[in-house]
Amino acid sequence: SSSAAPSPSDDGSGGSDNSNSNSGSSGSDSGSSGSSSPPSGSSSGFTTAPSYCGGPAADSGHANGQEWYLNCGMDGSGWAPPFVTLDQLAYTKLRDAVNSGSGVFDPCAAYVDTFEQVAASTGVPDIFLASFAMQESTCNPGAVGPNGEQGLMQLTVDKCGGAPGGNCQDVWFNINTGANYIQTTISQAGGNVVEAVGQYNGWQTGQTISSVISNGNCGAQQNLDYLNEFFNYWLNN
Repeated sequence: SSSAAPSPSDDGSGGSDNSNSNSGSSGSDSGSSGSSSPPSGSSSGFTTAPSYCGGPAADSGHANGQEWYLNCGMDGSGWAPPFVTLDQLAYTKLRDAVNSGSGVFDPCAAYVDTFEQVAASTGVPDIFLASFAMQESTCNPGAVGPNGEQGLMQLTVDKCGGAPGGNCQDVWFNINTGANYIQTTISQAGGNVVEAVGQYNGWQTGQTISSVISNGNCGAQQNLDYLNEFFNYWLNN
């Protein structure tokens, strides 16, 4: 993850991503690495899916669960992401977010139609796709990452095959290719979007706080509030 976007304010410190790092470590941990069994969650209101660390303790500021819930196990035996599916997430529609006047998704305003069309074809919510675009490029179609990542979704070069006219920054191609990759990642995680989003940022089940902060070559992994930002900041405008 190139994470070119500005992040919400956070009380943490350290890390080498553009977002501040914060372990968010609290609550009990009785789990082990790997995903938990699918829960009986709710698609309305706040997320209710349980985890090895307990319920999400969701509230108005953490509609998709507290940071320690999303980072479950990282302060103990290893990251065991709570099993949360797309229909169990609390999120707003992209168009509503853009029209809300908050300004959060203003950089994506010109591409709402495309995000909606790609969402309809892939089944990945438009706000979900735009959240990745904001995190990766601040919704800038001309963005180029440090390793040559391209466009809104910061596609790596290996994903640019078949781009129209060889232009990997083409808005439709870029969003659609990114969406299909995200959809595949979610599928490979058995439908667990928390695990999939973590993997998108280089996380692995079983990782611990000590293991990631000692890895000097992976600033993305060191951004320990990444999931909290994604699920509770971007998805909820």
